[in-house]
Amino acid sequence: MVYEDAGISGKDIRHRPAMQQLLEDASKKKFHLVMSWKINRISRKLSDAIKIVETLEKYGIGYQSYSEPFESSTPAGKMQFQMMALVGEFERNTIAQNLKMGMRAKAMSGEWCGGIPPFGYCWVTMEGTENHGRRKSRLEVVEREAEAVRLMFQLYASGKGYKAIVGRINREGY
Repeated sequence: MVYEDAGISGKDIRHRPAMQQLLEDASKKKFHLVMSWKINRISRKLSDAIKIVETLEKYGIGYQSYSEPFESSTPAGKMQFQMMALVGEFERNTIAQNLKMGMRAKAMSGEWCGGIPPFGYCWVTMEGTENHGRRKSRLEVVEREAEAVRLMFQLYASGKGYKAIVGRINREGY
């Protein structure tokens, strides 16, 4: 069986349906061993990684990392597992910190940090900002859409609900 939470953060197990299914199947003893490529593939949070392995052990199920060989049944192997899980948590926290710093720097220089621009704005390339094949961009107000945004706020502030607001915006051709 393969349990895969593709595209879902490994920061905790609560929001990982495949991990929840794995733990449920473990309680039914549907397998004897769980193997992952690396320890940080089961979790990037030390306490969750330990909890997962302890849960597996409770049901007589072993855990093995394919690329990080250690003997999980020995005290030294358990320490090695915990150290590798701790490194995974450290890496995740470092990446998150660096990402926040980079986004803050972009925002401070006037760049747009998000994906698709919000309604009422469009991307504008900042002149002379090409860096490694990437151009910096900022947001610029699209006046026609901005009129609609102002109207939406005005209607909302006057007590209108979303259906009434959408109906009015559509009737006015936005």
